[in-house]
Amino acid sequence: MNKSEMVKMILDKGMLISPSLLERLSEETLTSILKNGSRKDVVLDAIPEHAPKAEAIEAPKKSGPQKQKTEPAIRIEVVQHERKENLSPEDFVKCYNDRYEKIRRMLLKKTDAISINKIRDSATAVTSIGIVREKTPTTLIIEDTTGEMGLVMDQGTDAIEEDDVIAATGHVREGKMYVRDVKFPDIPLSRHVAKSDIRICFSEEGPSEDGDILCSTKKVITTEGKEIDIDIPATVTVEKGGDSVTIVIYKPGKGTGMKSAVDMLKKRHLSTGRKDVRGPEDSSVIDRIPDVFWLVSEEKGTMAYKGVTIVSCSGGTSAMLDMSTRKVDFIDKRPR
Repeated sequence: MNKSEMVKMILDKGMLISPSLLERLSEETLTSILKNGSRKDVVLDAIPEHAPKAEAIEAPKKSGPQKQKTEPAIRIEVVQHERKENLSPEDFVKCYNDRYEKIRRMLLKKTDAISINKIRDSATAVTSIGIVREKTPTTLIIEDTTGEMGLVMDQGTDAIEEDDVIAATGHVREGKMYVRDVKFPDIPLSRHVAKSDIRICFSEEGPSEDGDILCSTKKVITTEGKEIDIDIPATVTVEKGGDSVTIVIYKPGKGTGMKSAVDMLKKRHLSTGRKDVRGPEDSSVIDRIPDVFWLVSEEKGTMAYKGVTIVSCSGGTSAMLDMSTRKVDFIDKRPR
């Protein structure tokens, strides 16, 4: 029954109806009103209490398969440097200059410094940045692009290696600096510590455990089946659903453990050995501060340093890292 027919039936009963009620009136309700109504010339503007109310009817659900919630896509970026097959003496010089300049820029964010050729004898402490050319138990020789200078180290030189880039502060007398403080670039305490729901498996022999990202020393594999070849040392950045995690993967020489990993993070450099020179650009500088540092080492363990989770394992031992909690579980895959 349409609205015109409803109005005609109401008028025939000697009643009137308000437009607002007409819009809400169902056929069932109208029948009840006309049957029970006894007054004439009344204007209907509300549904009488005796009239049944129309019930809300839930729209039928669409048939067919329901759309499932999809996992966010995983994006991987790998930063690594190709190995140059035949290195020239010039390549080594460029590599060390590249290391010096990159780490020097990091140190200048922590301290003011002047070049070696401008340093004069002074009762006031001065700071200079240089790369360590030689060391003894109590002295260093550092150099920059302008010259070299001897350092007398009252604190000793155990924490410093040749080819480290440092900022040395002290008084200068007779062309030598008597050092009272040495700074490494290190990791700033103010940096944002990443947390996400990304789960990462680390396994030197090839990933075999569950996780969003499966890392070996040769490949990075996602659960979506994406594979990227890597040549370590490498920096891997994983993005998933707006979260981002940066991983440094490095395999040092034998006997290197997590304490050495902390030293590398302090110095922002993975190795000072000539064997790790790949070409004119130094691939061992830790440019981007990682969230995770996987040390492919015989030592099995984990520790945190200034917001960086260090994971150490190799061989038949793999590790599963949950980035939401930074909890690490080790899985020994070797037969017992």
